[in-house]
Parts: sequence; C-alpha cells; structure tokens
Amino acid sequence: MGKNLNAIGRYLPDEFCFHPRTYTMPEELAAFKAYHASRPPCGPDGLPYTYIIKPTNRIQGRGIRLTMDPLVDVVDGKKCVIQDYIAKPLLWDGFKFDLRVYVLVLSIDPLQVLVYGDGLARLCTTKYVEPTKDNISKTKMHLTNFAINKLSKAFDKASADDEGSKRSIQACLEWLRESGYDSEAVWARIIDCMLKTIISIQPQMKASYDETMSKFEVLKNAPQSICYEIYGFDVMLDDELHPWLLEINHAPSFAGGTKLDSRVKVGAVGGAFRLLGVSEQRKVKLSNKVQEHWLKCTMQQAKNKALAVRAMKEHGSSGTLSSPLSPPQPVKARQALPRRAASTMAWGKAKKSGKETAGKERPQTSTGGKAKEKAAAVKGGDSKPTPMIGGELGAAGLEDSFASVGFGLGEEAAAGVTGGEEGEGAAGIEEGDEEGVCEEEDEEGEEQESESGAAAGSRSEAAAALLPWVKVKKGYYSVFDASKREQYERYQHIFEAGARILPQPDEDGDDEED
Repeated sequence: MGKNLNAIGRYLPDEFCFHPRTYTMPEELAAFKAYHASRPPCGPDGLPYTYIIKPTNRIQGRGIRLTMDPLVDVVDGKKCVIQDYIAKPLLWDGFKFDLRVYVLVLSIDPLQVLVYGDGLARLCTTKYVEPTKDNISKTKMHLTNFAINKLSKAFDKASADDEGSKRSIQACLEWLRESGYDSEAVWARIIDCMLKTIISIQPQMKASYDETMSKFEVLKNAPQSICYEIYGFDVMLDDELHPWLLEINHAPSFAGGTKLDSRVKVGAVGGAFRLLGVSEQRKVKLSNKVQEHWLKCTMQQAKNKALAVRAMKEHGSSGTLSSPLSPPQPVKARQALPRRAASTMAWGKAKKSGKETAGKERPQTSTGGKAKEKAAAVKGGDSKPTPMIGGELGAAGLEDSFASVGFGLGEEAAAGVTGGEEGEGAAGIEEGDEEGVCEEEDEEGEEQESESGAAAGSRSEAAAALLPWVKVKKGYYSVFDASKREQYERYQHIFEAGARILPQPDEDGDDEED
C-alpha cells in the first residue's frame, strides 16, 4: 500500500495527501535517508521528528515502535516499514484513537464500492502526551492497536457505544456533531480517501482477478464479477479533523469480543450477504441447476459409451472404447466448483451396485412451515448425487445457472433480497419467494433507506458536494459505482493514473500486504 500511494501521490499530490509518507526497507533506505536529511533538525514544537517503525508480515501490533533517531534504529537489510508519526492526533476524552472502517468491494469490473455505516473507534488506554524521549516507549499511549491495549489494566470494557476503550464510529460522529463540527463532512472526507485508494489500484485488482478466473473453465464464462471482499481500513483524524489512512487489512478480524464488536461486525457481514443476494432459496436453486446439468452430462457420457461398444462389436475391434461421433479426448483434470457453490450442494452417496441413494440436505436457516413449503417447491424433487464438474461441457452448461440464480453481482442479486433491520446480520435474512427476491418490498425499502441518516437530505453542503450520490442500503453507504457515468467521470483521472503509474501484478512479484 505504501509503495502505491507514494507513487501515485507524486503524480496527484493534491488528491493523495491523506497518507503519511511511508518507506519500505531495505529497498527505499536511500530515499528515506534523503528525505530525513532534507528536514530541519526539529519540528515546529522544538522536538525532533518522530517516526513509527512497523515490521512487515506481522499482525496485532507486534514489533511496532517509535523512534526519533531512525537512521540508528533502522537496521540495514532488515525488512520493515517506516512512516511519519502523526504527533498531533484528535483526542477523545484525552486519549488517542483510530477508526476501523469496513469497506465492501462488491464488484471489481465494473468497480462497486460500499462503506458500512458504522465501525469501531479504538482508544489507547493511557492519556496522550506528545512524544518525547521519555515517553516514546509507552506503547499504550501512542499505539491504538486493540491487541496491545486490551492487555492494559486500564482497558475499559464499558458496553455503551460512547464509553470505554472501544466505541462506535456513529458515537464518534455524534460527539463531533455535539462539539460543533460538521461530522457529515468529516465522514465524507474519510470515505473519499478510502475510495481514491481503491480506485487507484483497481487496474491491478482487475488484472489479478482476470488471471485467477481464467484458470477455471467453469468460471471464466461467468457473465459478471463473482468475487467480493470486505476490507478493514484504519483511519486516524488529526487535531484539524484531517483524515490519515494508516493501514488496509485485507483479512480483518470479525471475532466479537464485546456486544459492540458483535453488533458492528455481524451487521457488516450480514449486510454484505444481503447485498450479494445470499439466501437459502438461491442456494437450493443453484444446487438443483448443477444437479440437472450433471445428469445431462452423465447421460451423454453413457450414450457415447454405448455407441462405442456397439461400434466395437460391429467391427470386431478390441481397441479403445470411443464414440463414433467424436475421437478420443485426453482426460482433463477435474476442477472443483468454487466453495460458495460446492459447499451448498446436497451430496449423495452411491452404492457399489450402482444404485443411487439420496444425500442428506443442508438444513434450512428457517424452520418455519412456510419456509419449508417454499424450499420444497423450489427444490422440486429428491436430491441426486452431485460430483464436481469441470471441462468445456461444465462451463457451457453452468453459464446460464450463474445468470439465473444470481451467483454473480448482477442487478437481480444486488437489488433483490429482502433483509432484516440493520445489525441483525446473517440471522436477519428473510425468506423470500422462489428467486429470493421481493421486488416491490425491496424498491420501497431501498427508497426509505436512501432517505435516512447522513446519506439523505440532512447531509451538510460540504458532504453533499464531495459525494453527492451517496445512498444507504442494507446498512452500507453506496459510495461508488463505475457503471454510473457521473461517478466514473468524477474519478476517471485516478483510474487512468493508476493504470499508467502503478505496476501490474506480473511486473512486481513482491507487492506489500498490509
């Protein structure tokens, strides 16, 4: 992340001024020495400049430390990241804090980005004092990592959203609003910096996605982007309410240590599932489609074999069994379906005698009578043994299945699943009709949601000017959709800069992961 933001920041300095200057060691040691030498000995406060050193490939704050003498503390040849330290952060009740924001990339091409409407504010457990040589080693004063501060005796496990050492982002915005600040504009600036970061690397993401999908015959003909991911962005506000992007976590923890943790994280995951159109009905329908396609495959194979046996008998040949309709083909490696499809199938067992026995079905999420009747109507018969499918025949037969079931991220999947209230998560998914879609209810619900909260008419002029098209759906702010002309043109120059400046995955094999 640091390399990419530094590169594009040199090209668009006014737009990418939200990331502390970062250097990756040992590759950029010479550049860092030049940067450090160009600065005056002390900052405006009369103290030496402070840097934060983070070891690469480490998690939960392990090995992070502060330094005022980086040329001594950075060991030649040792891999780490060194970054400007934000010495004047915004303080909440006297404590330094950062924000964990959950960002859902719903589709890569066209790029669709959503930001969850709540998140976590993680506070230090020692009141903040600007770094000096005497307090620079006090990690619980300077580092907001939860894994570090939870070990402190001062860690406050208060259950209220606006109390304790872990609070909600909505409580933070409310605190800013009560303090007389434009909280909607602050939130819009946070979203804007995260959005620009994702847009800048979209060409890299698309190249990696296309390369991965091309390895699967079943998937490469899927009509739309079928991958998604929830990222954890760590953002800090300084005393002038300027957002600073610190890290991007591609695998954020969704463990629920407190009630607040559970509410926020279950809401983020559950909202993502509802946006994706994940429901039991869709799973059953996809399973039935795959089973139907498998039966056609096996029947065709049996027919070809019978024709080959008859041809052998007629010609008195003892050669290889092959169909007279097609020459023998080399055996291809069987390819597994993606886990999202394969894990939902009803797997059967076949006896040695060749007779089929129905496999046990995965239990429905709802045990209500109506839900069972609907599931049975969709299922339409007993389950059959369902082996994994690969090859050209599998790819051709499953293309329609992806489109009809909503396995991709098409309009039906993105707009068609009714859900519970925000925060209910996966448990709040309602049972819909056969398609898992209730168009009338969803249209009304979308309209109501888009007119609520900070995304509606109550937004400040500054927030509306920055992101005028924001709407709220399933607990998420819909902040960008590249298929919308207005939105794409606003950020088109960043797309182009990212494609031109940043290396593609095959050009740089040691991309940094945060």
